[in-house]
Parts: sequence; C-alpha cells; structure tokens
Amino acid sequence: MAESKFTPGPWVAVLHKDCGIFRIKAGEENVASIALWDSSNEDANAELIADAPKMLEVLRIIHDLGIPFEHGEKTKKAREAFWATKDLLEKHGG
Repeated sequence: MAESKFTPGPWVAVLHKDCGIFRIKAGEENVASIALWDSSNEDANAELIADAPKMLEVLRIIHDLGIPFEHGEKTKKAREAFWATKDLLEKHGG
C-alpha cells in the first residue's frame, strides 16, 4: 500500500474561543482550522476530523483481518466493506 501522505496522529480538536476557530492539532502542528459558522455542530465536525488517523488505523485492522468469501447478503456487504477499506487505505497510505 502507498506511503502515508498526511500528518501522523494522534490529532486533537482545540477550540480557540478568542477567534472562534477550532484547530486540529498534531502536537504543536496545526493540521486544519474550522471557523465557527453554526455552533450546533462545529465541535462534532472538529472531533470527527481529529479522529481521522484513528479511523484509518481501524480500517487497517479490519482490512488485515480479512473476511470469508462465502455466499449470502451479509457476506456480500462484508466483501464490499473489505474492498472499500482497501481503496481507502491505498488512497491514504495504509
């Protein structure tokens, strides 16, 4: 699979109330900033972005576990999920 092209985790979401911006940080490095436009969901959006490295690691684990390729609807969905994890891992350096 491809080499990782993103800033390694863990990432955290930090609210800077003085300027109304969430910063996604990896240690002291700023990875991204989110302006507060709709206070009802910015914190959830920032946390979701900050969890991206963890989610990528979970995809690696799921992919490495593999799945049995048998017949049936559940297996079809599992197979689709397996290939989707493979695509995401290749895209993001898993």
